[in-house]
Parts: sequence; structure tokens; C-alpha cells
Amino acid sequence: MSRQTARWLWICWIIAVGINASDAAAQRGPTRPAIMGIAASPDGKHIALAIVQAQAGHGRIAIYSVAEKRLRLLPAFGDWNLRQPSYSRDGRSLVVAAHCWNTCLPHNESKLLTLNMLVPRSPWRVVVEGLDSRTAPSFTPDGSHILFSFGKLYDPAPTEGDVALHRLSLLSISSGQVVWTAPDSGEFAYIYSPTTATDKVIGFYGPRPTDKTLYSEARRAGVGGSASRSIAYELPVPFSPENLNGNTSPRISNLSLRNDLEEINYLSVTPDGRQALYLATVKEPAGSRPPGKRNQSSIEHWDGSRVTKILEGTFRAGGTSIHPNGNSAAALLSLNETDEWDVFLVDLRSKQLQQLHIKSLLPRLLAEKSGELAVGPVP
Repeated sequence: MSRQTARWLWICWIIAVGINASDAAAQRGPTRPAIMGIAASPDGKHIALAIVQAQAGHGRIAIYSVAEKRLRLLPAFGDWNLRQPSYSRDGRSLVVAAHCWNTCLPHNESKLLTLNMLVPRSPWRVVVEGLDSRTAPSFTPDGSHILFSFGKLYDPAPTEGDVALHRLSLLSISSGQVVWTAPDSGEFAYIYSPTTATDKVIGFYGPRPTDKTLYSEARRAGVGGSASRSIAYELPVPFSPENLNGNTSPRISNLSLRNDLEEINYLSVTPDGRQALYLATVKEPAGSRPPGKRNQSSIEHWDGSRVTKILEGTFRAGGTSIHPNGNSAAALLSLNETDEWDVFLVDLRSKQLQQLHIKSLLPRLLAEKSGELAVGPVP
């Protein structure tokens, strides 16, 4: 082999390796870390952030201390993506949904994990596994159970119009067993790609129990083939595992009875069920919105009798978490068309928002060997 031929082979090998590396990087996920969910602690002192790490798509949970202005990473769970954090009522435990996307093909498997927040560097505990991705867990008021949206993995996947048995369910933490599942009545079942032109519930997202009522975001298939819309559902029961059986007839919340709304998303409710914070998307006439432009939205505060708009515009939201006292909240928002997400503290009395500028600090946080980062003064 001549020297020139060897040189060309060497160059071709470098190019091939570079192409393969680029393809692999593209498959691993976004190039920058992103915040994908939030949860405020019951005492309002901390905010749990679900972070998707750059490239690999693996997710960690970070805790932001409001008073100290510090970020702290919680332990990782292998290569799993940790999302949908939710605190127990006493703030001692955190539950998350762990998703495995790249390494669990052909299925996107999920597990529910809990963490003892009182023990430093405590490991995650698996409480249930073999779920699909729409879990949205939350603790019951007494902390003994986890309410979530339950769906089994299917092989093969359900065909169009099939009922996939994706329903509100209750998990006993002590036994690790599902002790209650909502009736398969069509009102609670998650239905894949319904082809009928009727107005029916096709999914539940984010079940949130209060002392007396179970709130849940429900997604309905549109009447006559129109687009799906989200509504807020109430299941009027004194909340306990025993009272769920035979007493789960849902009613539509007053939040969704306004004709100007297209969707209600990211609902968070105070423990007494008397106040709520959510994202409302305004219904717009067909053809009235320019291509690529967002619908008008608003972050709204409901005090049980009236609705107050906190923020209006063409922004997007990725989560809300209201403080138990109803005076403040945290929100994950994107206020511009470039989808630059960040966390905001919301004063529900003055309607003022304070941006925490956390997103810009995520690369530094993930690079810190200690897993902690002082944020400093918030602008």
C-alpha cells in the first residue's frame, strides 16, 4: 500500500467516525439542559426541578432553596430520566416518575420512585414499575398512598380505537400494590386515537388529591372530530382509599365552564381544595391566528368563586405549583417565541412575577462535583 493510499484511508476513517459520532449525539437528545417540571415544597422554602441533561437525555432532580438561593442535585437513578416531582403533604418525601426512553426500546418504560428528603444522599426507592409514561404521581393527604395515572405496557401496541386501560389508580406505599383503579366505564379509561365523533374522555393527567376532593385534568376528544381539549374534573369524595370505591362519579369543575377557554392545563390545588392555579388557553376562531403563532394564554388564580388573571400573553407554561396558603406559587414559563424556559416565583396577591434565572445556571450545576451551586442575588 502506497503512502498516499494509506493517507486517504486514514482521512476516510476519521470522516466516518465523525459522522457516526454526530449521529449518536443527535439521538441522545438536546444539546443543552432543560427544565421539564417543577414542584414547590409545602412550606414554600424549596422548589424541586426536573432537569433533562444535555445530549444523553438523562434526567436529574435539583432542589432550589428560595431563602439561600442555592441549587442542589439529588442522586441520579442510573440513566433514567426523572420527571413529574411531587412532595408529600409534610414535605418529608418526594415522588417522581422515572422514564427509560433510549435503552428500553421498543417500550418506553416508567417507574415510580420515592426519596426520603430528611436523610442526606438517601437513595431512590422503587415503589412500582412496568408503567407507561403518563403517570403524573402525587401523594394522598396522609402520605400512605400515591395516586397516579396507571397504564400497562402493551406488546403489540393497541390499534386505533382500542382501550388501553389507562386509568386513575392508587398505590399503597407499604405494600407496593395497586389497591384501587377507577372503573373501566369509558369515563376513566384512556383511549388510543378514538375514531368516533362523540365527546368522550380520552385521558387523565396529573391527579391531585385535596382533603375532600380529587382534582384531575381530563382531556376530551372533540365533538364532530374537532381538536381535543383539556378540562378540570372533580371527583367529589372525602378523600381516602376506602371512600373511592363506588363513589367516583366525576363532575366538571367551574374552571372549565367558560365558553372562551380551549384548554386548562398544569392545574395545582391547595390542600383544602379552595384555591387553584392553572394555565388557560383561549379559544380562537378558525383561521384567526397566523401560522406559527401561539394562542393567547393566561396564568389564572381561582379562589373558589372567582378567577383572577395573573399573566396574559402568548407565552407557554410547563407547570404550576401553588403554596398551601394560596398567597404564592412557582411556575415554569416560556415568555417568548424562542422557548427559553425558566422558573418564576408568583405573588398571587400583587400579581408580580420574579424570574429566578435558573436555566442559565444548569450547565454549571451539572458540572459541579459537589452537586451544589450558590445562585447569588436574583436580578
